[in-house]
Amino acid sequence: MDLDGLALFTLLILMIIGLVVSIGTYLLAISNGIVKTDEERRIEDEEQMEYLRNYKKGGKRNGRNNK
Repeated sequence: MDLDGLALFTLLILMIIGLVVSIGTYLLAISNGIVKTDEERRIEDEEQMEYLRNYKKGGKRNGRNNK
C-alpha cells in the first residue's frame, strides 16, 4: 500500500468514526429531551413562568437590567 492509499484509508476511517460519534451524540440529545420526569417538567415550567413574569415587569433577567 503506497502513501496515498494509506492516507485515503486513514481519512475514511476517521470520517466513519466521526459519523458514528455525531449520530450517537444526536441520539443522546434527542432521548434526553424525550425522557423527562414529571419533576423536570415542573421545574422547567416554573422557570418559564418566572422568566415571563420578569419580562412583563420590564425585561429584567437574573436580577440584572436588560440594558
